[in-house]
Amino acid sequence: MRAIFLICLVIVAISSSPCMGGTVLGNSTASLAGTNPSPLSPSVPSKITRVGMLCPTENEAARQQYNNALELQQEGRLRDAREAYQKAVEQDSRYCDAMDNLGQMLRTEGDVKQAIYWYERSLAVKPDNAVAHQNLAVAYNVQGDQNKSQSEYLWLIKNDSTNPEGYYGLGAILLGSGQTDAAIEKLALAEKIYRENGSSLAMDAQYLLGVAYFNKQDYKRSREYLALSYAQKQDDPNVNYLLGLCYLDPSTGDKKQASEFLLKAGKLGVQVPPDVLQQLGK
Repeated sequence: MRAIFLICLVIVAISSSPCMGGTVLGNSTASLAGTNPSPLSPSVPSKITRVGMLCPTENEAARQQYNNALELQQEGRLRDAREAYQKAVEQDSRYCDAMDNLGQMLRTEGDVKQAIYWYERSLAVKPDNAVAHQNLAVAYNVQGDQNKSQSEYLWLIKNDSTNPEGYYGLGAILLGSGQTDAAIEKLALAEKIYRENGSSLAMDAQYLLGVAYFNKQDYKRSREYLALSYAQKQDDPNVNYLLGLCYLDPSTGDKKQASEFLLKAGKLGVQVPPDVLQQLGK
């Protein structure tokens, strides 16, 4: 089950406010304000992997309600699914799987406060429930409580150092708060674990690493990581825009490549600044 956590991650080379500001590349200043998308989409995917049932129930009625809720979700009948999950918990007050799924639904629908309530109930039943800890980290981040969010990601890292999710989530938060070097350390660990497991989710970490190195004005390393993520994100305007800017680097760049990526970014909705277009001879 994938969780989406909203985090406004900006390129901090020259940044005055969240998701707004400018970046300097060589002698060019590229505006990231206005209608341009943030270099990191405000919606950054995080990954939750569930293996089996965490709190299998012996209550047949609760199990039936849970299975019914799953089917209703697949059919798009979300209100009915929520009610079915609640009935499952009414039948078995320790059914943490139903609590986790209900919290996930509520958070996706924007009811973060109620989602947190269900994650906390789940953890009261099963304190080592990594799914609930990760969901709680995401929910706290949506609320803007980065301290609590970081604490949950640190719990994930401490309790399972082979799980990339703690490193990925913590790295994203550190990147968003301008702690670029610390972010790179965590994101590199996440990327390594994803890659060793053969997971395509490595590309998400590679994307954030590309942004992190862009923040450090290491455009060659940034370009390398962004290129690794491109197979999955080739139609992402942010990736194309950043790759184009990286290729404008006078020391290691390629103006032809820069032009291709920036023109594609423009077609995807980015307003490429006039001074950048001027460098391209447009």
